[in-house]
Amino acid sequence: MSKKLLIIKTFIDLLIERGSINEISIKEAADRAGIGKGTVYEYFQSKDDIVKHIIMHIFDMIGEVVLKYEGFDGLDFDRSIVHYVDDAVNKIKDLGPILKLPENMMPGKFKFSEIKETVFMKVNELQEINLRLFKQNVYEKGLREGKCETLTDYELLLVIKMITNETRELIGMQTTINKEAIVKMAHKMLKAD
Repeated sequence: MSKKLLIIKTFIDLLIERGSINEISIKEAADRAGIGKGTVYEYFQSKDDIVKHIIMHIFDMIGEVVLKYEGFDGLDFDRSIVHYVDDAVNKIKDLGPILKLPENMMPGKFKFSEIKETVFMKVNELQEINLRLFKQNVYEKGLREGKCETLTDYELLLVIKMITNETRELIGMQTTINKEAIVKMAHKMLKAD
């Protein structure tokens, strides 16, 4: 692992523990990573610069997880929805607490506007990938089997968002995940009932 990535991952670990970038000193992160404070400044200009890199690293991690679509071959529409929900549960669990970081890690003086365009571009890129994979692995099967109405990409994004949000909320509440209920909601939104 490169020193730059080591620093980013160390800050992420500390953020998960502390909940705020303001609670972490560069010296403390350097000590935890087993490097000198000066080494941090070889890769990053400031704590704000580290935050920018953390955000981009999180998007990269989410992108890697989103692209892991496996096991849909040979499944009919109904089983594909169940598999999609299982997949969403596993992906959210894999990403764990890092999904909460962007909303609570900003230091007071951090200028989000400096990376806003990049963040929006990454969000759109992830949505497009997820939409394409959902269409290929679930929705198109439903159309072929006559179990879905024709929906716009926007409507499909709403279905994906509902599945993801419902799953994330249940995981966050540490509640037993009622996958059948999520599948039923997905069926209803896809007009599959």
